[in-house]
Amino acid sequence: DEELFNPDNFDRPEGLPPEDIPLIGFTSTFRPWHGTEDLLNAFKVLVDQFQSPAHLLCIGDGPEKSRFQEVASQYGLSDRIHCPGNIPHDEVNNWLSSCSVAVAPYPQLDEFWFSPIKIFEYFCCGLPVVGSEVGQVRDLIPPDHGDLVPIGEIESMALGLKKYLDDPDTARRIGENARRWVLANATWKIRASQVLELIEEVR
Repeated sequence: DEELFNPDNFDRPEGLPPEDIPLIGFTSTFRPWHGTEDLLNAFKVLVDQFQSPAHLLCIGDGPEKSRFQEVASQYGLSDRIHCPGNIPHDEVNNWLSSCSVAVAPYPQLDEFWFSPIKIFEYFCCGLPVVGSEVGQVRDLIPPDHGDLVPIGEIESMALGLKKYLDDPDTARRIGENARRWVLANATWKIRASQVLELIEEVR
């Protein structure tokens, strides 16, 4: 929803780090196919190896969340990770639009095709996306929308995030490209029109 997800119309929620601290956005139901383990390991590399000041925002809840937070604590990253839980859909924009970059760290799973709506929502919020090279994600993230990284390559994911965290101007430009693409090609109205056209073609 291009009106609901709009980086020009949001209120930064309380509890996030100061605006000069770069923030990575991630929405999840904390299930095995969301790649939370890879994300946490990439964030550890980003902080420990690359000395990034970034924080990580993880919106949502699910069965693997407690384990995620436990490992984050073991890594000494709890003070860098913000987990507000489930957020009403009409408030998610406030959180995502406060971010610098978003991430889609999908793992390789047999007989599972990834076509996540979350990437369209990230784009609508004007965010570049670093995503795993899997399923439809490959087609959704060309170089002018973000970066694709090989599945499970933790350092590559960390480097992809670092690229945008270290260069806010590039992050902003790529995010604007991604939002323009959604508005021109992938709003609900456009998708509905495309479906109706296909139905007419086969009648």
